[in-house]
Amino acid sequence: MLYRLQKPSVPLQPFVENLWYHEGVTTDHALDRLLPDGAIELIFDLTDTPKIWYDSESPHRIRTVRESWLSGQHRRSIVIESARSSCMIGARFRPGGLHPFLGMPVAEVNDSVQETSVLWGSGTRELRERLLAATSVGERFQRLDRALTEWGRGELEPDAPLAHVLDRLAALPGETSRSSRSSSAAPGPIFW
Repeated sequence: MLYRLQKPSVPLQPFVENLWYHEGVTTDHALDRLLPDGAIELIFDLTDTPKIWYDSESPHRIRTVRESWLSGQHRRSIVIESARSSCMIGARFRPGGLHPFLGMPVAEVNDSVQETSVLWGSGTRELRERLLAATSVGERFQRLDRALTEWGRGELEPDAPLAHVLDRLAALPGETSRSSRSSSAAPGPIFW
């Protein structure tokens, strides 16, 4: 199994906690339950196998996603297929960090997993092709970082009131500061 994390480039750091990559994951179970952690993840699947997630309240309802998707903030756990034979790259957004990239209220992606073509059009399919064509993990990270910087549409300025609120919340008793939490944070969840 290969799992790597990379810090995003300086312009993305206020918005993206980390870029991650994994391949060759093997498990002895079929499903994973992911608990809500407030994170939003952008995921590019570098295989051709569709991925399934299950409605946590009605496990008979399933949804299939392919190629790339955005997993919003969830209030309840979600159940997904285990990450068997997967190869994925993604970006884990900081709290409040998705807004310059989305072009719509972030609340509209909460409690959902949406294919990126619905949100960003054909640009995500083109990016996935560039990620597939890369010859190394480092090159894949560079291509994802560059694309996110371009998608920021020149709006990569932190929202000062939001940053203030997040810093105040992080300073509550029992919490660590936002900067120390991000530097030692566990990697984002592995999706499929």
